[in-house]
Amino acid sequence: MRTYHFTDAELAEPSVSRKDVAMVALGMVLGTASLAVFLSAFMFGGALGAMIFGFKL
Repeated sequence: MRTYHFTDAELAEPSVSRKDVAMVALGMVLGTASLAVFLSAFMFGGALGAMIFGFKL
């Protein structure tokens, strides 16, 4: 039976570059901003709809 020997490259920890960190940070910022825009538009639309149907604007 043969035993598999891992190479140094296979055993090494994956390196994280500044580009990876920057891409994660950019994704978090853009995701948070897009969620904020969506929720504010959704809330404004709901309030406007309630005023239209409730107060007959």
